[in-house]
Amino acid sequence: MRINQVILSAAVAMTATAASAQTYNDSVRTNTWSVFAQGGLSYYWDMRGGDFKTSRTPVAPDFSLGLHYTLRPWVRLGWKAEYTMIKSTGKAIRIGETSQDGYKVGDYETTLKTTIDRVQNRNNMSVFMTDLNAQFNIFDIEHNRKAQAFNLWLGTGVGYWHGWNRNSQTLSYNEEAVAKGDTYFNVYTHNYVKSFAEKKQENALYIPVSLSAEYDITPRWTAGIMGEYKWLPINHELTPKGMVNAGVLLRYNFVGKKMPTNKALLAETQKNLEDCTSQTKYVEKLIDDKADLSKQLAAKQKELDALKQQLSSQTAPKTNATAQASGNQHEVLFDLGWTKMSAQEQLRLDDYLEQWQGGDRPKLSVIGEASADGKSDRNQRLSEARLQRVLDYLKSKGWEASINEEKAIGDSNQGTTPHYRRVTIIAE
Repeated sequence: MRINQVILSAAVAMTATAASAQTYNDSVRTNTWSVFAQGGLSYYWDMRGGDFKTSRTPVAPDFSLGLHYTLRPWVRLGWKAEYTMIKSTGKAIRIGETSQDGYKVGDYETTLKTTIDRVQNRNNMSVFMTDLNAQFNIFDIEHNRKAQAFNLWLGTGVGYWHGWNRNSQTLSYNEEAVAKGDTYFNVYTHNYVKSFAEKKQENALYIPVSLSAEYDITPRWTAGIMGEYKWLPINHELTPKGMVNAGVLLRYNFVGKKMPTNKALLAETQKNLEDCTSQTKYVEKLIDDKADLSKQLAAKQKELDALKQQLSSQTAPKTNATAQASGNQHEVLFDLGWTKMSAQEQLRLDDYLEQWQGGDRPKLSVIGEASADGKSDRNQRLSEARLQRVLDYLKSKGWEASINEEKAIGDSNQGTTPHYRRVTIIAE
């Protein structure tokens, strides 16, 4: 049969390739040097010290260069140098309030109150890393495998981490003093900003664990992908607990252009050719089994189509009443210390209200709340302001007549998680 000839020819070619590959690493990857370059992305987490938690940019470009000496096909030693960046941008937050008694406004003494807001906070850190490592070829556990041009290297070592950090901040100061009495009322206000930058350097040790999948395009050129995890065990300020990076790799191997010959190649090839006849018969059996399997799959497909049709006929669409019952409560969430609704929360509230569009509207109970961060009297005012913000929004959407109850409960629930910074809307 023609198919037998094709299969036999393919088997001969594969056998010859496999036989030559069995000696590839022994002859090309023993006592050889190589250099490599890698480019990709890095990611960090849990920055120690510094304000890297508000609005960080954990992903950054990553570049590295290195040198390896392959002792045997299963082990190599090397050095690597790497560069990446760590960035974060802080949100505007209030960081302090002060009071000064005895401050004079005109001829009257009063109290000068100063609030300090941080309106800009940026951390930019350039990171240089270098390590000594040892890598082991996992695939070389089977030394005489067929595809020796493809290798998987697992490595570890010890490294040195050095970072240059520049932290720039802008603070806004708002001073206000009010002097009032029965026959006078004076107000003093003063706003100004201050900007400053602080530079720091930090050193640390890290333990790298790498995994690299590489393929020899030629004996001299290797391409692949590499990923690495770095653990920084010592608690230093301005260092992350861990980092990962991944990217593509290009390696140049200092070897000859031509591979050495092997006298055993011919004998091994002849031996493998003798097995081709039995392999051909096995492939023919697989082809026959494929035809039977296609018939079975066609029958199963018919059964599956019938089952889908049956399930479709038994599934009823949701009624409007069901949709209303499933959405009888909604929470509008707020950031810490803020009373303004975000654009995302407005869209969520619009989606919630849309389920009653064109139908009977329910009565609404609206409850403002604050988390237990800070003083209770301030949290009470915060919940009242959030409540009013949501009430105004509901009224702007034409829901004023549907508002049945409204109240602000401050931090009475004593919750400290972001979930308690909310206004709850209950449809009755």
